Amino acid sequence: MNKEQGNEYWILKKIWKFQNQLKEVFDDYILLKDALVNDNSEEAQTVAKNIGKNLAKVDMKLLSDNEAHNHWMTIQKELKNSASAIEKNSNIAAQRGHFKHLSAHMISSVRLFGINQTVYSEFCPMADNNK
Repeated sequence: MNKEQGNEYWILKKIWKFQNQLKEVFDDYILLKDALVNDNSEEAQTVAKNIGKNLAKVDMKLLSDNEAHNHWMTIQKELKNSASAIEKNSNIAAQRGHFKHLSAHMISSVRLFGINQTVYSEFCPMADNNK
């Protein structure tokens, strides 16, 4: 392996590691969606707390590109704020409102960074009164 190939390897390894860390957040996001679909506000609070914990484990230093790093910092802040709002609120309607915001930023993060798996974004016409 020459020097250029070695550098590419380490860059790809960092990206892969970041994507795996982000996948942990995504997996919790799916659990949160399921809790809200099942009208389980307590479970939603628990999973939202886990989202916050897993967000804290995502190592933004793995993003060596300044633009990518700055995008992640913005998205991470929004994800954290939304998850925290869901965690602190036991009202299912309010939790769902915060979930819409969380979803927009989760979709953005997966599109920008990937999570080492194929993901589809679905639109539910019944959600939010067909908005």
